[in-house]
Amino acid sequence: MITDDLIVRAMLLSVKKIDYGEVIKGGKELIGYNPSGDETLRFDEMIEGLIAKYLREHGYKGIIRGEEKESYLGDESEGIIIIDPVDGSLNALRDIPFYATLIAYAEGDRLDDITRAVVHAPALNKTYVAIRDKGAYLLEGEKTRRISIPDNYLLKPIIDISSVYTFRFAKKIARHGKLRRIGSIGLAIVFAAEGLIDAVIDLGRRARVPDVAAPFLVLLEAGGEIVMEKDIPLDPRSRLSFIAGRRELVKKLKNELWEHRRK
Repeated sequence: MITDDLIVRAMLLSVKKIDYGEVIKGGKELIGYNPSGDETLRFDEMIEGLIAKYLREHGYKGIIRGEEKESYLGDESEGIIIIDPVDGSLNALRDIPFYATLIAYAEGDRLDDITRAVVHAPALNKTYVAIRDKGAYLLEGEKTRRISIPDNYLLKPIIDISSVYTFRFAKKIARHGKLRRIGSIGLAIVFAAEGLIDAVIDLGRRARVPDVAAPFLVLLEAGGEIVMEKDIPLDPRSRLSFIAGRRELVKKLKNELWEHRRK
């Protein structure tokens, strides 16, 4: 089983131990800004701190980096874990269920070095897990199933637009499908891995590494395609543009839109 992997197991146990409803309910006040300059709610900070604590309790000795705190230190020879505690914080704040914790493990210090990923959507009772070259899986309750992008569209493609800048090109994007904005980049990407939507696009260089590190691996292991800049450091402050999703759709979007990305 994929959950027998020790690092994946530590990541899963860490998110499963958190009572998200209670933490979010008790931590809805704005407390400042994170290292990337984005607003931080108390529950963002609390959940990230709990995950870092639980990872240590479950035996993880490597480096931990977070969206709210750049480093929790650790032994670099044991790898790097990067955390987005609540991707879709504004959704969580308003009790909209589209938010998730994103945790990725890397054997090096670049985005391409990610080898394990967990995306936990507590309000949806869904947890996505991926290990490089071993597939992507969806855990729902006691059930586990391997996921891959379906062969065919259900009617027209659905494309998630993940930044305001990208809406400048909405008419061009709309030639390829129906537009949506879920409000969580990470969830949108794993939804594409599951076949619920078909592509996610950000031309505005607004996505941060913690937003995409774990979801990208889930998508790739499900047979998806990603277009992005090369050689991106595994730094919580790093930002990037990308197009991700179903292979043939990503290629069409790249040909028409990639040149318009914000450099």
